[in-house]
Amino acid sequence: MSFWDVVEPVAILLIIIAVGFILQRLKLLTRAGAREMTMLLMKVILPCVIINSFQIPYKPQIANNMLIAFFSAVAAMTLSAFVSFFVFSTTEPDDKKISLVYATLFSNAGFFSLPVLESIAGAEGVVYGSMFLLVFNIFTWTVGIWLMEYKRNRDLSLLAQVKRLIINPGIVGIVVALILFFTRWSLPGVLGLTVKGISALNTPLAMIVVGFQIGDNIDHAFKIDAKVVLSGLLRNVVLPLLTLIWIVLLIEDEILAVAALVPAAAPTAANAVIFAYAYERDIPTATQCMVFSTLLSLLTLPALIWLARQLG
Repeated sequence: MSFWDVVEPVAILLIIIAVGFILQRLKLLTRAGAREMTMLLMKVILPCVIINSFQIPYKPQIANNMLIAFFSAVAAMTLSAFVSFFVFSTTEPDDKKISLVYATLFSNAGFFSLPVLESIAGAEGVVYGSMFLLVFNIFTWTVGIWLMEYKRNRDLSLLAQVKRLIINPGIVGIVVALILFFTRWSLPGVLGLTVKGISALNTPLAMIVVGFQIGDNIDHAFKIDAKVVLSGLLRNVVLPLLTLIWIVLLIEDEILAVAALVPAAAPTAANAVIFAYAYERDIPTATQCMVFSTLLSLLTLPALIWLARQLG
């Protein structure tokens, strides 16, 4: 693996972000348009991404590795949740705290990790990486939604709040994807191509929205404070190193080890900005975290992968 193998996917994301930034500065994309794109991402495109990621052949010989990848992802996400909630528990105001916790907890496990894994670990790496994506989406549409709705909807009954967490596009997408995968049933030609085509919109559309938000919050995007730096160091360095401990101790397969590490070591998810925008949280802080973490990952991710291979 060369340094460029990891840097290249990040560079592509940054270029697409630049397109969104330019569209905002030229007034070719408005706030109303960005909000509609955000809703399209959350309600249509992201569920298609989930379903499409599991349209892979079921192979008994790698089922055990998939199970290991799944539990490694659960451990990594749970660890991230505890650390992020603990570190930023006293941060005020609530909107800033929520954006910091979300940015630290959620890595860019989808349109960052999978392209990187494809380039350095091949198709098998993508299969294992998809298990992290599954766990990521479960956390996104449960813990993530709960976090964004923190101290809101108090007038709703407990049952109504549970329904809001469970019955949403992300969870529906996960259920459909799992049914298709374990029944070994692939979507028929036209339908499968349609879902694949819609899911292909995920990376460019999400990055354009992020670029728009950077442009729309240009006065704040690069005014990075100590808490944003702390969030980036936790997301890019501390949490991946903690994850690497059990990867080195418990995982012998090199492809599986890399596939377990890369999503856990990926920078802050673009969803941090997209969800902050959709739920009217602290957009400048979310944007700062995403920008700082993504730039930092140019150095940290290649170093972590190299370290994992040296220790493995």
